[in-house]
Amino acid sequence: MLENCGANVIAVINDNNRVNQSFFKKFTQQSPETPWIVQSPSDIQRPLFLLYDPVHLIKNIRNNWMTEKSQTLEFSVPGQEEKLLAKWSDLKDIFQATRLRDPDRQVIDSTPAGERILNLLHQWAQLAQSMSPRKVRERALTRDTAEALSWTCRCLADLARYLLQTEKSYRHDYVLLGFFQQDDLERHFGHFRMSAGCNFYLSVEDVLNTHAIDRTQFMLQQTHDDLDYKQSLHSCSLCNKKLTEAELILLDDLSQEAFNTSPDEKLSLYYIAGYISSKHRELASNEPANIPESMYVQTLNRGGLQFPCTNLFNLSLLAYVFFIKTPERLCRNRFIKILEDFPQLFHLELNIQKPALARITNILMKRFASYHATTNEGQDRRKIAKLSSSTNKQ
Repeated sequence: MLENCGANVIAVINDNNRVNQSFFKKFTQQSPETPWIVQSPSDIQRPLFLLYDPVHLIKNIRNNWMTEKSQTLEFSVPGQEEKLLAKWSDLKDIFQATRLRDPDRQVIDSTPAGERILNLLHQWAQLAQSMSPRKVRERALTRDTAEALSWTCRCLADLARYLLQTEKSYRHDYVLLGFFQQDDLERHFGHFRMSAGCNFYLSVEDVLNTHAIDRTQFMLQQTHDDLDYKQSLHSCSLCNKKLTEAELILLDDLSQEAFNTSPDEKLSLYYIAGYISSKHRELASNEPANIPESMYVQTLNRGGLQFPCTNLFNLSLLAYVFFIKTPERLCRNRFIKILEDFPQLFHLELNIQKPALARITNILMKRFASYHATTNEGQDRRKIAKLSSSTNKQ
C-alpha cells in the first residue's frame, strides 16, 4: 500500500518476539552472512532491511541487566581472553557524566567521524554476541535479546551505509539512527485502535476512517484570517434580517444591562476575551487592565495567558448581554453583522476583524447549546436541546 502511494520502503521494523522472528525468516535472503538484508517484494533490485526495534531492545537489556541477581553482565572484548564485567551502577554514573556531551550522538555521514560510529556499531554487535548465555543465564543477556541486539547493530550500520551511498533518489546526506524505531508507529496504532472502539485487530477501512476524521479536525482547527464570511456556505432567512424594534430598544439599554451583569459572568468573559486576544494578538494588552476582572486571570496565569485590551473585554461583555437578552432568532452570520457595528455604536476604540467576531459568536453559541443540554436529563433530551438551540439561535 505504501509503495502504491509513492513511498520507497527500505526497512521493516518489529520487536524481537518469536512471531516476528518467524516473520523475518519468510523473506528471501540475499546472503547467509547478512540475513537482515533481504530482497524487496516490490522491487527485486532493491534491498529491504529487517530491523528489531532499538527502543524495545534497550528495554530488554535494561530488564535483563536489572533482574540479574548481581546486576552485572559479563562480556569479552574481541582479541582479549580476559572477561570483563559491566555493572548497572557504573552505567548510571556514566549516564550522568556524559548524557549532555556524548560525541557519539551526532549525525552519521560519509566523513571519517560517521564511519567511526558505524564501525562502533559492529563492535557492539560482537560484544552482544559475547553476552549470550552459554548454558544457564548468569551474568548474561537472554539468548533472544543478545542475538537481536547483534542483528540490529549490524543492520543499522548496513542500512546507514546504503542510504549514504545509494544512487537512488532517496540518497541521504546524513542519517539519524534515532529515527529508526517504532514508537511513532505504536502511537499511531494506539490512536487508530482507540478510534475503532479499542479493537486490536484493525482493518484498512478503520485506518482510513480515522485518518479522514483526523484530517477534518486538523482543517477545522486552522485559522483563516482572510476568510470571507459573506461567502459562507451557510444561508438562511435570518442572514440579512434587519434589527427589529425590540432589538433596537435592547441596544439603547445594553450598556446598563452590561453594567448589571453578575461579577462571575464578568470574570468568565474577561477570560474569554483573553483567549480571543491570544488568537488575535493585535487585540491583546501588554499589561492587565486595572479592573477587578483582571485579577482572576492574573491568579490563573502561569505565564501563558493573554490579557485583552479593555475595549475587547467591553465588546465581549456587550455581545454576551445582547446574545442572551435578545428575543429574536439569530444565526451566525446575522450576529457577526450586528457585532460589526458595536465599536462605533458604543464608542469603542477597537479595530476588530471578522475572524475575531466569529470566534466570539462561536463561543457564545456553543455555551448556549451546552447550558441547555446540561439542564435536561437523559441523552435524548440533551440532543433535542442542542438541536432546538441551533434552531432558535442558529
